[in-house]
Amino acid sequence: MLFDGKGEKFLQELREIRDSGEHAQNRDFIQGEINYFDDNKERIHYDRYRAMRLPIGSGTIENACKNVIGGRMKHGGMTWSEAGADGMLQIRSSIASGRHLQDFLATLDRAA
Repeated sequence: MLFDGKGEKFLQELREIRDSGEHAQNRDFIQGEINYFDDNKERIHYDRYRAMRLPIGSGTIENACKNVIGGRMKHGGMTWSEAGADGMLQIRSSIASGRHLQDFLATLDRAA
């Protein structure tokens, strides 16, 4: 239903399942799902996203993190503390986004 742009119908069916009494032991879980989809209904227009050939899952981002970040931070012989890895990733992100001069100056201001 979500893939076909029927988010409201999907929510209505979840409410019917919740209220049917057949799944009383899962009522709180079902209500949590209803709350999630209701709070995010402006973001679940999967039919439109698919028509624009946009990814609708987190797999693309997760794979990019694994390959880009993991690949860059795990070369042979490299070891990182959590703070060191976080700092290096912030520096790399700043450079890649073209904000490195602004970020560097802001860091100097905070240190002063």
